[in-house]
Amino acid sequence: MEITKESIVRTTGGLVQGGREDGFEHWRGIPYAAPPVGPGRFRAPAPVKPWEGTLPATQYGAAPWPTEFSRSLALGTPRTTKSEDCLTVNVTRAAGPDAGRPVIVYLYGGGNRTGSASLYPGAPLIGGSDAVFVTFNFRIGVLGFLDLAGLDAGGGFDSNLALRDQLAALTWVQQNIAAFGGDPGNVTIYGESAGALAVTTLLAVPAAAGLFARAAAASSPAFHVYSRERSRAWARRYLQLLDLDPADLEDIRDMPVDRLLAAATIFDKATQRDDPGTISVSYVVDGELLRQSPIDAIRAGRGHRVPLLIGTCRDEHKIFQKILKGELAVNYDDLCRLFARSGDDVLDRVLAAYGGPGDTAQHPRIGGDAAFWYPSVALAEAHSAVAPTRMFRVDHAPRVFGLTGLGPTHGADVALLFGALDKVERWLGAARRDRAFVDHLRADLIAFARHGETASEWPLYEPGRRTTLVYTQTTALIDDPHADRRAAWTGFIGYT
Repeated sequence: MEITKESIVRTTGGLVQGGREDGFEHWRGIPYAAPPVGPGRFRAPAPVKPWEGTLPATQYGAAPWPTEFSRSLALGTPRTTKSEDCLTVNVTRAAGPDAGRPVIVYLYGGGNRTGSASLYPGAPLIGGSDAVFVTFNFRIGVLGFLDLAGLDAGGGFDSNLALRDQLAALTWVQQNIAAFGGDPGNVTIYGESAGALAVTTLLAVPAAAGLFARAAAASSPAFHVYSRERSRAWARRYLQLLDLDPADLEDIRDMPVDRLLAAATIFDKATQRDDPGTISVSYVVDGELLRQSPIDAIRAGRGHRVPLLIGTCRDEHKIFQKILKGELAVNYDDLCRLFARSGDDVLDRVLAAYGGPGDTAQHPRIGGDAAFWYPSVALAEAHSAVAPTRMFRVDHAPRVFGLTGLGPTHGADVALLFGALDKVERWLGAARRDRAFVDHLRADLIAFARHGETASEWPLYEPGRRTTLVYTQTTALIDDPHADRRAAWTGFIGYT
């Protein structure tokens, strides 16, 4: 990376110096909060301590500690060290104007148990546009989501740690992005999978007001936000693995991180086995930061009234059915547990809409639709009542996914958008067909970030038509795809 005097930027923490590489300017590993270590473990992020001199900002900061069992959920293996001291932000931009650029803040996926900002380089997404691309690390797994505040009467622990990290990073963007040429009034938050869950959750967080102007969510498991009762039960179960009594919670701050992660791996496997289709480390309705589940808040008109782009891949379930087993409900027994709080009539309707109870081949698809498709549809319908909303579906599969029987499954879109499959796809002779798909998707994302519209002719999602844009190598519009299935899901609430 070429270091230049022009890449020195003043932030609220102090001066940082990035560099140029492949025609882009990069600033990496900038602290946006104090390290959440020692007394800061399981606490809300504290303000960053300003530094003296100029901080080198050419290397990614440490990745957050992942849960070992779930490492395969990420786009790839993080190329950085891992540490609790992980709260850093990265900025990428191409040549262009020095002010007023649209800003895209990307939140990574990984099931809330793995992931890292370093896996998502900005250059492939923004291309030669004038957009400023931002990523940041936030705590994941038990270190980012374990709800010890639900067991603590003394106020020594905080809930929704990952969400608090996200709010701190978005606040950093508001305070600093103008120095990098970005417009703090024109920020789009964009995420996929667990990153999209973060986006759809932030839509319902009062404290996020004014931190973003638009939102884009790809494959959001939007219903995976849980009650304090459920999160408290999970926290107790995890503490048992540490032989720790809730009365001795303070001891957890001094435990070696390896011990916490080893228990997390056991905890993750057990909760996936006992509660198929759940994410036991996720956001909690704590009555403070998050006062209602996002879908309830948005249905009540209490979400942030910003333009929304939301959608899923056509065959979300297949990668979980074939590779990432244990993540979703995939058989009848799993579905019965998943639908237990919704009622037998809802499950009966859904089974009938997918070919009947005897069509067991459809059960994994139902599990995938329960996690991603129906929550996205429900959220789009609710949000469309108060703000411009557009819905999409990805029907394009990388050739390597087609050869392995995965098709346009979960993550296929972002794997291509960020260039993770470029080498193997070129080897398979699929680069041209992939490029057409990526060009369409990128153009729509950049146009949406710039002014809230899209490059494609794309009507708003409205209850009367429910128009959905379908991406293949081209684009097509479909009104209310799978209307019978959508209607059958009415009343589904999943786990709470």
